[in-house]
Amino acid sequence: MNGCLRRAKECIYWPGMDAEIREYVSRCSTCRSVDVKQLKESLISHTFPLRPWAKVGTDIFHFQDYEYLMTVDYYSSFVEDDCLENVTSKEVIKCLKRHFSRNSLSFPGIGRFNIPSQAHTFPNPMIIEILQLNEGLQSSPLQRLTGRRTKTRLPTTTSLLRPEIHDESEAIRRQKLKQAHYYNQGSKDLQQLKPTQIVRIQPSGQHKTWRKAMVTKQVGIRSYEVETEGGTYLRRNRRQLRATTEDHNTSTADPPVTRKQSDAVTKSIPTTESIIAQPKPQLQQKPTTTRSGRTARPPKYLKDYVTK
Repeated sequence: MNGCLRRAKECIYWPGMDAEIREYVSRCSTCRSVDVKQLKESLISHTFPLRPWAKVGTDIFHFQDYEYLMTVDYYSSFVEDDCLENVTSKEVIKCLKRHFSRNSLSFPGIGRFNIPSQAHTFPNPMIIEILQLNEGLQSSPLQRLTGRRTKTRLPTTTSLLRPEIHDESEAIRRQKLKQAHYYNQGSKDLQQLKPTQIVRIQPSGQHKTWRKAMVTKQVGIRSYEVETEGGTYLRRNRRQLRATTEDHNTSTADPPVTRKQSDAVTKSIPTTESIIAQPKPQLQQKPTTTRSGRTARPPKYLKDYVTK
């Protein structure tokens, strides 16, 4: 966009030129297919639960040729890892039933079981976030989950093993506010999309360019369902969708040129030899006289220039 405006300003101008060039470039299919990524949006933190296992988060990650299911308690940050025999909904549900039977039922849950092909590799981003969240707290995740310390091989007095409730909710809230403060630096909230609005989908996997699609509906916070030109329905985050002013199912490519049209255009374009062979027109200048009637002649070093 800036390059087009800069080059246009160097050679031409008309009223409203910037607005017209911006409008034309915004509808260019080639330019829109090679756009850069959008800025990240501001962080939306989860609400802090009031008890252990009231809210859990789950994710699937890959480590040393095996797939693992990680379950995290949002209250205590306690982590449960399970090795999956196969990445299916039935296997994930079986693992979660074991955890809920030992602890308690949780609602709601945050997970991503339906896309095992995009499983994270170790180290998992969720693990890194949990480790950062536990910095500065006075108790471990197990202490916040069970309300006591566990007996280990290290020498421990009996008084430290007695049950004790550790309420770290206020400290965790401060950690979340601090995390959001640093994350939101350089972020920008994008406008909400509407149904039937035309967008471009950020490249991923085998697709190297931004594909054109149409918004069908909003399915969650910053989450939209879109329909591509091929009829495929996809669900994408708002950051992965760039709004555009293009028309759906249309192409801005030039129409095919026939052989006759190509020959006519070729004949109408003058060649370099014909331009050089053409004689240059001689400019006739009227002689200039002074007040006394003497003819003024320009200096010889100006013979190659047109003087007034």
